[in-house]
Amino acid sequence: MIGYALALMAGCCWALYSWICQAAPVAIAPLMPGLFLLAAVGAAIADVLSGGAIGLPSSLALIAGIALGVGPYGLAMVPGIWHFVTVRRRW
Repeated sequence: MIGYALALMAGCCWALYSWICQAAPVAIAPLMPGLFLLAAVGAAIADVLSGGAIGLPSSLALIAGIALGVGPYGLAMVPGIWHFVTVRRRW
């Protein structure tokens, strides 16, 4: 049940991000790498403070993460590709 709640929160975050991108008077895309870095640092600090064990994922999980990041999710973050797929709606 916790996984479903977290997935719902992730969806809400994505919807909020999309809304902010449309409503913002300035382009926020250039700010995103810094915000992602800040989020990663915050997550690392929260993990250390909560006493979580620091460890690397399994090799298979690492390969899957890289494949997703370089593949569909990585391409979705490239503005030209995003525009091409959403506006033109074809490859």
